[in-house]
Amino acid sequence: MKQAGKGGYTDQEIYRLKKIVQKLKQEMLHDEDSEAIFFFGLEKKNGQSRFIHALRSDKGQLLTEAGEIRRRAVQFYAQLYHSEYTEDEGAFNSSCSGLPRVSEETNKELEGPLTSEEVFAVLQSMKGEEGPRD
Repeated sequence: MKQAGKGGYTDQEIYRLKKIVQKLKQEMLHDEDSEAIFFFGLEKKNGQSRFIHALRSDKGQLLTEAGEIRRRAVQFYAQLYHSEYTEDEGAFNSSCSGLPRVSEETNKELEGPLTSEEVFAVLQSMKGEEGPRD
């Protein structure tokens, strides 16, 4: 059994789902219900337009297997959104040079743990399901 990708289905699960849909289609079509025929025709059309039938690998090879297509899509978007961020202290300082600053003492107080009195005061200031107000 092939392992599913993150948030994906295994090939066996996809096969079972396809079989279930096929069985439902046969049952609905057997009843000759015109609404069902219309629905499944529309669903088939929509499903085919949303399905990726083939994809090229980074080396130009044509991929047609569902698992290969999923892996290539994940790889593509992982590369696309890969961060190339590098920390530039000079650029950061020049961007923040005109901003107001808090004192070291105030900064320590703000970064410290919340006290039960602070939590209680915030909860008391809330009305119904509203969030806290300044």
